[in-house]
Amino acid sequence: MKQSILFSLVLLLISGCGTSNVEIKVTETPAIPTSLATNTPFPTETPFPLPSSTQLATLEPEQIIFQDNFNAALNTGWQWLNEDSANWSLQNTPGSLQINVGEGYLNLGNASNILLIPAPEGNFEIETRLTFAERSTPHITGLLLYESGENFIQVGHAYCKPVNGCVGTGIYFEEYSQGKLLQESYLAQKYNQESVSLRLIYRDGVLTFLSSPNGLAWYRISESNVKFNILHVGLIAGQNSKDPSPVLFDYFKVKALK
Repeated sequence: MKQSILFSLVLLLISGCGTSNVEIKVTETPAIPTSLATNTPFPTETPFPLPSSTQLATLEPEQIIFQDNFNAALNTGWQWLNEDSANWSLQNTPGSLQINVGEGYLNLGNASNILLIPAPEGNFEIETRLTFAERSTPHITGLLLYESGENFIQVGHAYCKPVNGCVGTGIYFEEYSQGKLLQESYLAQKYNQESVSLRLIYRDGVLTFLSSPNGLAWYRISESNVKFNILHVGLIAGQNSKDPSPVLFDYFKVKALK
């Protein structure tokens, strides 16, 4: 999955309805999954305010407290929520976790292969990089802050038919409270590339969402207050209304922030 990336960034600021949309166009040739995951899984524990195009430098004091580069076996500490072992793999694309994105919804209780670890105490940051080949199939793949199936935040690469605030293929921020999508924090921004790095920074109740086309230049997408108790953090892949499609996760890491 790790490769040289030739990229160019075009930032388009569009004012409308009191908000700003940012379109990021990138040209690269990502490694993408060519077949669905098949798996003979290794043993794992199975329980269970203002968008801005400002480029940010990471200057936060930090300490990596968990990192999984998805080599051979999942690191100790992961917990599957509704594991479907036939639809995830570490062998199909060595060095990446492949999950077949199914049709389930977390707030409806039928999402599968949600991967979680206990949330750190205090301030923290989580990050991943993913590749998803489909462009026009409803889905969401990315990062998750989780209290329950009713209260959570999911962010990432998604497709939603461009009506009622959706932008088609793009980067989405969605917060659910009591099982319902909150409109005040909902955000959708166009993004035309299959690979993207995602980062969530939680500090004193405020959540900052950033994305990067290459893992080097980071752009702030949104800031909002978190209204629930974050018990777990992790990865989500679901809401695909058609045939399962594979997503690749390069890594997942958690940093403690002061």
